[in-house]
Amino acid sequence: MSSFYAPAATPEKPSRPVTNDGWWPDVDLVQLRERSRLDASVTDTRLRFSVVIACFDVNQQCWEWRRVQEAAGALSLDEVSAPEIDGQSVLVTLYLRAVTCATQVDLIERYRGVDTTAGSDRKADAMDCSVDDLRRDMRWAVNDLIGRSRSTVELI
Repeated sequence: MSSFYAPAATPEKPSRPVTNDGWWPDVDLVQLRERSRLDASVTDTRLRFSVVIACFDVNQQCWEWRRVQEAAGALSLDEVSAPEIDGQSVLVTLYLRAVTCATQVDLIERYRGVDTTAGSDRKADAMDCSVDDLRRDMRWAVNDLIGRSRSTVELI
């Protein structure tokens, strides 16, 4: 029996939110960790970087829709008319879901290659399905946010 004890990893301290551009909502890293079930093995520095990239990606996908909303007088996403569930605009919830999913995809793809054992190959294969699911969820959240259909069908 070893006398070495390693406590479970926990985040260093509550992080300041990732500030967005003023129109889109800021992203609370503590809440994102809870939604994503991320522990302290993902450092705040890695998480913050992934969230910044995710915000940029989602913001770009919604650029034209945002311009239409601004032209209608909305100074932020909160000001766009939408139903509320649990005291929050559904549009804000969809935005945060898209950012959360994009963040998770980035983290999984960037940091899964550290463990190269045979067991990690099986785990990586299982995560591919998860990455595909997260990408789908991100696309659906963006499409729902901007009012676009979830599927695109083209006749050839």
